[in-house]
Amino acid sequence: MQSTQPSPILPAGSTKLAPLYARAAILLRPVEKTTPDDWARKNRVYPPSSGMPGPRDPALTPYMVPFTRSFDPALQFEMYGQTFDTVIGVTSSQMGKSDALLDVIGSTMEQRPAPIMYAGPTKEWLNAEIEPRLSAMLKQAPRLRERLATGKRDTRFKKLVGGVPIRLAWAGSASQLAGMAAKLAIMDELDRIAENVKGEGDPFGLLEARGYSFRDRIRAAISTPLMGTVDTERDDETRLEFWKKMESEDVSSPIWRLWQSGTRHHFAWPCPECDEFFIPRFKQLRWKGYPELPSAAEAKRSAFIECPCCGGVIEEKHKRGMNARGVYVAPGQKVEGDVAVGPLPDTTILSYWASGLCSPFVTFGERASSYVAAKLEGKQDTIQSVINTGFGECYAPGSGDVPEWQEVAALRQEYKSTDVPAGVRVVTLAVDVQKNRLVYVIRGWGAGGTSWRLEAGELFGLTHEALVWDQLADLVVRPIGEHVIHRVFIDSGFRPGKPYSLPINKVYEFCRRFPRRVYPTKGRATQDKPLILSKNDVNAKGEVKKYGLDLLWLDTDYCKSWVHERIRWPVDKPGAWYLPSDATDDYCKQIVAEARVKKPSGTPEWVARSRENHFLDCEALQAALAHLLNVHLIAAPAPAESAAPAARSSTPNNPAPAAEPAAEKTSAEDRRARAAALGARMANRG
Repeated sequence: MQSTQPSPILPAGSTKLAPLYARAAILLRPVEKTTPDDWARKNRVYPPSSGMPGPRDPALTPYMVPFTRSFDPALQFEMYGQTFDTVIGVTSSQMGKSDALLDVIGSTMEQRPAPIMYAGPTKEWLNAEIEPRLSAMLKQAPRLRERLATGKRDTRFKKLVGGVPIRLAWAGSASQLAGMAAKLAIMDELDRIAENVKGEGDPFGLLEARGYSFRDRIRAAISTPLMGTVDTERDDETRLEFWKKMESEDVSSPIWRLWQSGTRHHFAWPCPECDEFFIPRFKQLRWKGYPELPSAAEAKRSAFIECPCCGGVIEEKHKRGMNARGVYVAPGQKVEGDVAVGPLPDTTILSYWASGLCSPFVTFGERASSYVAAKLEGKQDTIQSVINTGFGECYAPGSGDVPEWQEVAALRQEYKSTDVPAGVRVVTLAVDVQKNRLVYVIRGWGAGGTSWRLEAGELFGLTHEALVWDQLADLVVRPIGEHVIHRVFIDSGFRPGKPYSLPINKVYEFCRRFPRRVYPTKGRATQDKPLILSKNDVNAKGEVKKYGLDLLWLDTDYCKSWVHERIRWPVDKPGAWYLPSDATDDYCKQIVAEARVKKPSGTPEWVARSRENHFLDCEALQAALAHLLNVHLIAAPAPAESAAPAARSSTPNNPAPAAEPAAEKTSAEDRRARAAALGARMANRG
């Protein structure tokens, strides 16, 4: 009778072949096409030693899911109807970005094997943070484990999966970045990588060159941002507040410059109170007694998010639900039915930003506590670290202490720069010298030091030539309403022309044309007095000329601090600082283009937040003029005088200021006249 038992798959005594057949079965099994997040759910498990042991759940960090799917051109098209060759992510720390990148690497090597290069900031960082986790993942996923090279072919910085390499590189070595072709090139923590790799260009550019031999190549970077002056803009239709695209010169952060060159997707939350979507960011963080700084412990206990739409209180318990419904939205888009709709900009860069407030691993209270502790400590480096790593936002020196440009704009009043308000008693002019133009501000002063900005503009022309100075001379003598310009300060720090050789320094040459009206100035970081008068002219022997040109040294810290104090001065009190209704946004932004910070020694320092700061320099000169002329002593006008602005008149009238300049020197003719009058009186007495 024939046996009904099936024939054995393996011959008797061939048990050593069993592992080979099992391995072959795994390798020959059809590969299931899936997304990186789905692949991670099925293949990755965190060990008991991790903070959250068990199967990986990408839904815990939903803001990373679209980012990981963007490494597949097919998924890009499915999400956005177009494809991109560059993917950029900007986040804070503790957001799950390293695990997200490992998901991308694992799913790519299993489903679409291709050479991958992963670059980090340092060799030590790769050794400690990435290589151990990469090795663990490759050994954990069944299909990858069976194809993983072992022995001498498995090195710390090069892994082979089915003969396809994964190369780990670091930015300190250009040869590492240029070492092999890669279809997928990833750079982690771009902002902590030197922008110039040993003279061979920026490291991200080197990564791009690795993929030229692949048609559907992808290069990517993800990082916490560092330095940069950033601003927001509000979409009036959707009420969403987006990061504004800034001038590249104002942003030193490489990742932020790349991000704003792309689609500029922002991760938005639905408010649990009003259900309106908004984009969370640092400025919405609140605590008990805000904006006053409590203790770090109190900030941790009482922290919450204030909805910018309805003012509702959003607590930590709401975060998971908001993350689950969160959606990426780009400028020009709106959210309908929890989906972003609308066109994307024409770009090859797909870029994402998510606030550190979205992290499920760090609470609102912990973020608030870190910030308050840094502010109480007062160290700029610590504050920057909190803003960068805690919230994923760029930091500008003095952030949080410097007035915003909108505060400057709020000082606009109902008069135009061509008007002269009736309260004006003295008019002054301040000039900042640049290579190709003169930047100027005219300001009128009234009772108690109240002031009105009149004109602000630029006279274009090379400042080592005469033409632009002739234009300035016309401005100096031109009537301003019923006034003439009483005093002029010109910054001589730029020095067009060497000071004591031909061509004669144009600033000093110009000042000699108006010897009692126009003064050259120079700034010092700090000095004992706001203004110090000195002789500037010397002869060939280096001796000071007896009747030389006066030079005023200014305390830069005093003058710029004075300007920023006036921005928040009560508008209904003497000393208020007004702007005309047609003052431009550019002028307002330049006024806050620098920030006052303190060095570890305690010495104040003014650092640039934005490239253009010339109007701030002019207003600092105006502050020095206010001190020189004692404008705070100007008396209030008679009650009969009208408060309405006066149109400019062609008839000059120069009322004397309330007090003579504190540093003004009496002319020889005045001294002789007074001496003669005194002699006459003495003779009459005799």
